[in-house]
Amino acid sequence: MGFRTTLNRNSDAFETALWFGQDFVLRFKYELTFITLLGVGAASIQAGTLAAANYLITAGVPVRLLELIPAELASVAVGGALLILLGLSALLTYFNGKRTLALWPRYQIHALNSLFAAINSASQRGVIESSIIRQSAIPNSLRTTQRLGSFSRIVTKSILPVLRFLGFLLFAFATNPVTTLIIFFVVTPASGFLLLYFSRHSAKCERRANALSRDASRQLVDYLNQNLSAAEPVFVGQRVGAQKIQIEQRIQHLVDRFVWVEKARLATAFLTIGLLAILVSVTGHGPDVKWGELAVYIIALMLAFLQLSNIASAFSSFGPFYPTVSRHRILLSILNNSRTSTNVADQLRRYGFRQGIHQKDDHDLE
Repeated sequence: MGFRTTLNRNSDAFETALWFGQDFVLRFKYELTFITLLGVGAASIQAGTLAAANYLITAGVPVRLLELIPAELASVAVGGALLILLGLSALLTYFNGKRTLALWPRYQIHALNSLFAAINSASQRGVIESSIIRQSAIPNSLRTTQRLGSFSRIVTKSILPVLRFLGFLLFAFATNPVTTLIIFFVVTPASGFLLLYFSRHSAKCERRANALSRDASRQLVDYLNQNLSAAEPVFVGQRVGAQKIQIEQRIQHLVDRFVWVEKARLATAFLTIGLLAILVSVTGHGPDVKWGELAVYIIALMLAFLQLSNIASAFSSFGPFYPTVSRHRILLSILNNSRTSTNVADQLRRYGFRQGIHQKDDHDLE
């Protein structure tokens, strides 16, 4: 019963996620596969470099290498090889980011053209009139397709932190499977809880900012009119000690949203550092401690779990874009599936497109 209730309450969210998966992920599957492969290469090289460093610490420079290169040049050769690997990883990371950015405008233009195609199709079927378009929020929906492009970039950009997390974690498992397994089953659920907690607060700040959007816009017009007639300029926030007006409140809520994201990063970092401190205190005793291996292992765990903060930041950015994605999906469905002009008008009114109650400013939420 609980699962079914949850499913019913979030049916629109599931439908929107499925639609976005088909409209973006499947449509650009080859590009996303190439971007993922670049990320796999970069993460694998980084984890491999740690593995090579760990091997050099435990076993020293390979004998075969010493037979080919003088001993005094061996450290230079090994260090140069590691630096080349790190440079190659940085290069693959760059191309990963470049391809991600190249996908952004392609999807944004696709979203815009799909809306134009739906409008044209509805017009050709005679189920929509220009007066309905002018009275609706459809022109604003055309402008907000830029947010769909931004959302596609954030979704694609979240792939690399996941791959890095898996890469460093696999190296940690290979080095010390039992300890890594224990830490993994502690940090991952705790990080998930922190992600849920901070994301909810971040989303609340976003909703509060959106609720003040219309009043803030009206206040801007009021300030404009005052400055057209007042003898002295009237500034926002010039009243010391007074309650903040809607313009200031909305800005503060938007700032608070990002503050909660930074809190999520900080909490995840402290959680990881705390567990690593416990690890050092437990294993760092006795004459047989191999501090070089332990240092590499700690670095691997730190790099792995710090990726969780990047993943948390990406996931916390999904929520503010959800209304735009859902509204775009619903509008396309109305235009493509309605059979009469009355049906179109009723559907637009039902979902708030006639009154424009779902309109949002095109501020950047990244």
